[in-house]
Amino acid sequence: MPIVNSSLLTPDNAPENAWQGAPPLGSKAPDAPCACYSGSDCQPIFLRALPGSGFGALYFAASAAEGQPFSQAECSSLPGIPVRVSAVVAPHRSFQGSSLVDEAGALHKAFAAQPGTLYLIRPDGHISARRRSALPSDLPSLLCKACGLSE
Repeated sequence: MPIVNSSLLTPDNAPENAWQGAPPLGSKAPDAPCACYSGSDCQPIFLRALPGSGFGALYFAASAAEGQPFSQAECSSLPGIPVRVSAVVAPHRSFQGSSLVDEAGALHKAFAAQPGTLYLIRPDGHISARRRSALPSDLPSLLCKACGLSE
């Protein structure tokens, strides 16, 4: 059962009906297979293996170029707090650099994602924030809230 009344959760920026089929705030993030690309190297992986011991941010991009600013987003106001930002792209899209490729569409389906959707996942695997039409500049404040460092 999701924890919905926590000061560590950031309320949505879109109406409730925009999140139909999506995992709710405070719930465990769904797991799904994907492919982790770094340059031309590809490693099949399950989503839950990605964040490691830190936070994970998933940005669902229309292309890897669109996701690159998120992958390079800095959370310099929170030194020492590990966060792995991953751009998620659909298969057969041209990409460069590091991306998660949702080869079977499982990630998009599990998160009811569309281009521009962002999820912040805590180290314990629960969703602390989600955004439609996210900007890279949203990440630091979402991360601060998830760490209990802001209102």
